Amino acid sequence: MFIEDHKTEISEKGFEFVTSNYQKNWNGLKELIET
Repeated sequence: MFIEDHKTEISEKGFEFVTSNYQKNWNGLKELIET
């Protein structure tokens, strides 16, 4: 049970990391397109 909870916690953190990086990359792409 503990291991399953731990996996969920890790995947949620990983997902937040990926989405925040995606947001940064998307902002960078928009800047490139607009200039």
